[in-house]
Amino acid sequence: VNIHFYTITGLKMLLLTNTILMSANSAANYILIISIISDVVGILILKKFTFKNNNFNIFVKFGIRALTYIYAFLANNIYAYMIALSYTLLFSNSYTHVIDAPIINRLDNDYQLSFNNIRNMSSYIGQSIGIWVGGLGFIYGIKYIFGFAAILTIIQTLIIMYTYKLYNNKNDKYK
Repeated sequence: VNIHFYTITGLKMLLLTNTILMSANSAANYILIISIISDVVGILILKKFTFKNNNFNIFVKFGIRALTYIYAFLANNIYAYMIALSYTLLFSNSYTHVIDAPIINRLDNDYQLSFNNIRNMSSYIGQSIGIWVGGLGFIYGIKYIFGFAAILTIIQTLIIMYTYKLYNNKNDKYK
């Protein structure tokens, strides 16, 4: 998850100031405002807009994100980049209760701390790879950042949906 996320957001100030040509002050204000709105969106989704179908929840977070990345790659203009970046940031805090909780809750309490440590270590590796790829995008072209992120997001979404299918099949056997 963090590879595609940080490919787009790891260097968001550079993206906003060098590519979209915002001033540093405007970019900082944009990030501040969208981060606050993201928290509100996350709360609203947790309280009111979590659907019973987990595949739909996953699609809202990652599927639409992948579509915005594809649009940014194909359109190759600053408006498409802003749409993709904004959607990614707006929904960054949403649906984590759907994606992370079933995995963590399946573990015995004795193993949850170890699992979270391993998950955090792999998360840092993903962040590093994502920022590195994002940096390469500034050399080869911004649109390629979004193309690479779209491919990773699609792969990740399919893996998550397949995992939920396995999880649901296993739970159906015990009912």
